[in-house]
Amino acid sequence: NDYEALLHEAERLEALQEIRNLMGRYSYLHSAFRNKEYAELWAKREDDKLVMPFGKFVGWEAVRHCYVDLHGDRNNPADLDELRGLMMIHLMNTEIIEVAADGKTAKGVWLSPGTETAPQTVRPSLSALRQGTPVMQSYSNAVAITFRSECQSMVVLDRHETSEPDY
Repeated sequence: NDYEALLHEAERLEALQEIRNLMGRYSYLHSAFRNKEYAELWAKREDDKLVMPFGKFVGWEAVRHCYVDLHGDRNNPADLDELRGLMMIHLMNTEIIEVAADGKTAKGVWLSPGTETAPQTVRPSLSALRQGTPVMQSYSNAVAITFRSECQSMVVLDRHETSEPDY
């Protein structure tokens, strides 16, 4: 009937918005270096997958290790000195979200271009720059920023399971 179809469509739209809000929380928490909270957004599954320029992390514990142990967390006093002066901003855009007809699963993909800074004491070689190696430098307390883009596939939802899209 028309009422049930309308209700089903409203639930689908609600699911889409929940997914967008979740990705917004991801972007905010990561930019704020609140990586313990960020890791909790991921479903605790063995098929979680995070691909970074420096490695692939499979399974929730590996994802948590990447963000909490390798990136640090602003709420951990031991990490504060290393995080000082760093910046990570990754925008969520070009979203493609598909909610299954039954509303029980969803999958999505986002491009996540970002800007990151990190102090370095050694000037990179020209060949490293030509190869597109991500480089952030600090000279006399002035930070030079190099832009890089990442595309990350995530398994992150509580209400809806996700999988890597077929795009």
